[in-house]
This record gives sequence, C-alpha cells and structure tokens, in this order.
Amino acid sequence: MTKRAPTAIGLVIGLLGLSATAQTLPAFSSLDRDDNRVLSQAEFGAFGREIFAALDRDGDGNIEEDEFYPGIYEIWDVDNDGFLTLPEYDDGWSAWFDPLNYVAFNELDSDADDVLEKEEFQAGLAGTRLYHRWTFDGALGEREFVTAIYNVYDADSDGFLTQDEFQAIGYDPA
Repeated sequence: MTKRAPTAIGLVIGLLGLSATAQTLPAFSSLDRDDNRVLSQAEFGAFGREIFAALDRDGDGNIEEDEFYPGIYEIWDVDNDGFLTLPEYDDGWSAWFDPLNYVAFNELDSDADDVLEKEEFQAGLAGTRLYHRWTFDGALGEREFVTAIYNVYDADSDGFLTQDEFQAIGYDPA
C-alpha cells in the first residue's frame, strides 16, 4: 500500500465532527499505551471504533452498504458543499482504498458536470463491490471495519502503525 494523503485527517475530522485543532485529535503517544513507538491494532481500536460508530447510523452494530457509501461520501466532502470534486475524490480514495482498485472519477460522473453528487457516487461505487471487499461474511461489523481501516493506514502492511504512518495521515506525532 502507499502512504496516505495528509488530507486523510480532514476526512476523519469531518466524520467525527471534530474541529481541526490538534487538541481535539488523539496524539500518537496517547494511543501508544505500551510506549513502543508503534500502534498495534488493539491500541488503534478505540479510535477506529469511533469512526465505526459515526458510520453505523442506525446503531445496529453493522455498517450496511446503504450506510457505507453515503457515509464515505460525506467524509470525503471536506468542504461540506454537497459535491465531490476530483481532488476531494482522489484524496478520499487514497485515504480509504487501495490504489489498485481505483475507480476513475469520470466513470462515476454520469452527467459529466465535473462534480459527483451523492447519488452518482453511491450508484457508481455500489457496482464495484468495494463494500464487499471490507466484509468477510457480507456484514461490516465493528471488528471488520476497525481491521480494514487500520490496514488502510498501515502503509507498509507490517501489522503496526508507526509514528511516520500516523503522521502521514495528518496526526500529531507526539
């Protein structure tokens, strides 16, 4: 996997409804409970569960496909204008999905107006089965989601988030 774009933090900030100040975000050191300068999946878990809870809009313990795509759309729409531009889309994609699975913006922009409406985004990505790549049994539960998002941020796929990987997604390395 590749390093994540610094705008990934903006995606998470938007999702969690946080202001963009370092004081509202968890510092690496606050998550690194054993102080070994890497985050295990267990240490990352509480933060990942916050993201999961924000996407699980009906609170049933699963993120359904009809929650997944609209939730991601809202996260990626960092300026909250109701549209995704190409830069927002590309930044979002690099923060959430493997570049090998990239779906071109213009493939989703069915009316060719250079922005993606939520309906275009959802309909276009639903056909890609991206949601199903995050699930093991057809339902995206908390454990699967936290594992998937952790793996996205683990740029070198070594099973640990280093301070560099954490900083690459825009977090305070302290």
